[in-house]
Amino acid sequence: MQNPVEEVRDRRSQWFEEHPELCEPLSRAYQSFQKTVEIVFRAMAIALDAPQDYFTKLHGQQNDSMLLHHYPVLHPTLASNVLRNKEHIDYGSLSLLFQDEIGGLEVCTQAGDWIAVPPIENTPITILGNIMSRWTNDKYPGTKHRVSMPTTQHAMKERYSFGLFPAPDDRAAIACLETCLAPNEKPKYLPISTHDYYERGFQAKL
Repeated sequence: MQNPVEEVRDRRSQWFEEHPELCEPLSRAYQSFQKTVEIVFRAMAIALDAPQDYFTKLHGQQNDSMLLHHYPVLHPTLASNVLRNKEHIDYGSLSLLFQDEIGGLEVCTQAGDWIAVPPIENTPITILGNIMSRWTNDKYPGTKHRVSMPTTQHAMKERYSFGLFPAPDDRAAIACLETCLAPNEKPKYLPISTHDYYERGFQAKL
């Protein structure tokens, strides 16, 4: 039986066969976005009093993914009470999300309130994933987010979004940074490798 992690990797590139015309521009976009990801990782490391290359060393692009999302037109009877994507926290380290003018992305604040994230042309929204929660002992918690129906004007239109999702390499250690622990504070999460972290997550969904 194939490992769940390997199954996901196999599926991840199948769309290239169906849409070969997207391979070259998306490959260029991926390389361009890596520069942004590195800047964000270095800034976070500095803020956490960790070595500047702490996060970049753990991300060799082995487990990165890029996803194109298509949300179809909704029937009028559903448009007023449906979520286009239910609330969740991404599995990886962080996510760069582009959305079209239809919008609908919402994030949950620390107080538990949902606020809209207006789309900005050619500008990605950067949110944190669950792995960052584990690295920082919830000092930088993963961002809970969802996609709702934004407005009556756009409710019946299809929506497109695009995301880059960096994740550490398989053997990278996901363990709490010492600088994120107060005196006598203990880590909330046990150390785990990226491979085992994803495998347990996929197994839990089976």
